[in-house]
Amino acid sequence: YDIENKQDVEGYLTLLEDSPRFLNDILTFQKEKSEFGTFMRDAALDQVLEQLQDFIDSRETCFLYATFDDSIAELTDITDEERKAYSERNAELVNALIDAYEALRDGLEELRGTATNEGGLLNYGEEGLRYFELSLKDSACSDITPQEALDILNEELNAQIATLQSAAQNDPEAYSNFGQIELSLGTTEENLDYLKNIMESYYPELPEHTVTLMDCPEELEDQFSPAAYLIPPVDDASENLIILNAKTLADDIRYLDTLAHEGYPGHLYHYQYLRTLTEKTGYMRQSLSLTGYYESWSQTAEVFFDNYNTRFSPNYCNLMTSNSMIGNLLLPAIASIRVNYFGDGVDELNAILVNIYQEETAAELAEIYYQYAVENPFYMLRYAMGFSMVQQKLREARKELDYHFVLKDFNEAFLSVGPTYFNILMPVMDQWIADNK
Repeated sequence: YDIENKQDVEGYLTLLEDSPRFLNDILTFQKEKSEFGTFMRDAALDQVLEQLQDFIDSRETCFLYATFDDSIAELTDITDEERKAYSERNAELVNALIDAYEALRDGLEELRGTATNEGGLLNYGEEGLRYFELSLKDSACSDITPQEALDILNEELNAQIATLQSAAQNDPEAYSNFGQIELSLGTTEENLDYLKNIMESYYPELPEHTVTLMDCPEELEDQFSPAAYLIPPVDDASENLIILNAKTLADDIRYLDTLAHEGYPGHLYHYQYLRTLTEKTGYMRQSLSLTGYYESWSQTAEVFFDNYNTRFSPNYCNLMTSNSMIGNLLLPAIASIRVNYFGDGVDELNAILVNIYQEETAAELAEIYYQYAVENPFYMLRYAMGFSMVQQKLREARKELDYHFVLKDFNEAFLSVGPTYFNILMPVMDQWIADNK
């Protein structure tokens, strides 16, 4: 929450004061789910309670104290007396918020053991299947059936396996160095500058903007991703913020891929460009929740870095990215459809995985994927579906246009549509391919 004047301070404190109500609403909703027989399994509950406890345990050192005090320290439109009063009010409200977290924790604990389903959504019958069908459309940002989604994911899985095998065969050194090369040039600023430079010839130009880097609060490190781009206001994307998680970034050997995803030409670039289209799209379309659409672009940005960077072996980069996409994205998404809609269990997943991994690894992953599919049916689908559709369209365009293919023109055509659903976007790209043959 940007705090730049007294009005912002009042707005922030008003929202903070109201926040416990949301936690109470969460508990009310979970109680209704328990009564209806759809409360989470105990294993999932344990994870939720652990995360709640991490925040509760920070009561004396919670980051919401320091970040607020830092924000108001330099304000010129408040007096020192007002500054002190605001700080005290913030401390009271943070304590009240943590109290609400404790109430949520205790209330959820009382619901332990009330789950009635240990498997996928199809165990809820026709309602469960229908819920999966509708939620899949939302997650994929496309009017698509589970079987169609499964076919797209399997096609992309085969393509990524082929990319991985090709990279290993073409560059034995890349294969032997797997996981040993740190994809970074130095500081975060240096890496972002490098990414910005290599993308200039392949993407439309951006308006003037700033980028601020912020460290993730320690209390959130265990739940926070290695890095995250904060979505800018719908009416102004000139100031951009990337949050960095020092704890997980310390082990991130694909740092440039991570920054390509969050920064250039990923989320930061994407939102910057889309905000220039507000006269065309209106503010409503800019504010729609289209995670599958946005993530398709940011993950494609990783693939761009892998193939167009000039400092590291493209084979090595592709080897690392394809391996990650296979194990951390496509297979979990495939498992979610198979478990929740077609009724696969651990054994059925294992039968698929032994074709890709060694038996011991396949058995371990089958259990992990099954549990994740049950507890988070749609999370991976939001990332995997859009990525798969965009990658397949890119490959189609390159094949159809051959030497007439120009990546910058493809990107501009894709971007010019603005945020939308893939069943609207892909026909536009099909027409672009036809027009450029």
